[in-house]
Amino acid sequence: MADSLLNVRFALVDDNEADIFFAEILLKREGASAIQSFPGGQEFIDAVHGGLECDIIFMDIRMPIMDGFETIDTLSAEGAFERMGARVFMISAATNSEDIERSQAADAIEGLYQKPLTPMALAEMNLQ
Repeated sequence: MADSLLNVRFALVDDNEADIFFAEILLKREGASAIQSFPGGQEFIDAVHGGLECDIIFMDIRMPIMDGFETIDTLSAEGAFERMGARVFMISAATNSEDIERSQAADAIEGLYQKPLTPMALAEMNLQ
């Protein structure tokens, strides 16, 4: 996978700086170079409204002010993911049955994964 992620544009939306740090290390080790991070849903929405283009979005579920599901719902209603051709993966340190059901019910979300992200999870996502 080392070179297959070279031209993939990633967005990490997570309020936990340590989780962003480790996700960036993993993605860079797997060959990614275009990685942008956002500390919350509203910051990500503002960036998308400002013209941000990305291919893969890792969205944390539990964030203050606006959680990951609210962020996805807002951008889905605007057609942002279709316009970008972006794939969305929810990430969380702890999931419950409601998170799983909401992730499965949302058209824009391709999967729900535990944090921290692992090479095995990235391989399962088939990101290239």
